[in-house]
Amino acid sequence: MALVTRSGHPAPADVTSPLASALEGGRGAYGLVQLGRPDLVGRILGARLLVQAVGTALAADRLHRHARGGLHALGGAVDVLHGTSMLGLALVCRRRRGWALRQAAGAAVLAAGELALAVSCSRHP
Repeated sequence: MALVTRSGHPAPADVTSPLASALEGGRGAYGLVQLGRPDLVGRILGARLLVQAVGTALAADRLHRHARGGLHALGGAVDVLHGTSMLGLALVCRRRRGWALRQAAGAAVLAAGELALAVSCSRHP
C-alpha cells in the first residue's frame, strides 16, 4: 500500500525513504540529547538540530521533488558549515577538542545523508 500525504496525494519517495526517515529521526534524537547538555552551546546546538529535523520533514512533505532536492542540499550545506566550524574549534580550544571532533564527525555523516538525498531528488523527477 502506497503512503499518502495528509492531502491524499501519494507521498514523495524521498519523504518516505528509509534514508530520509533515519536522517531526520537521527538528527532530531541527537538534538534532544544535546538539549540535555549542561552547557549553553550544547543546548543551542540541540535546538538547532531539532528545528532543522522538524523543518526539513515538514517542508519536504509540501514541496515538489526538485525543490526538496534543494532543501536537502541546503541542509547538507548547514551541516558542512557546522562541521567546518567544529574543526576550527578543535584546532584552537584544547578543552573542547574531543567534543568538537565528535560534532564534526556527526555533521559529516548528516551532510553526506542530506547530499545523497539531494542528488536522488534531482535524478528522479
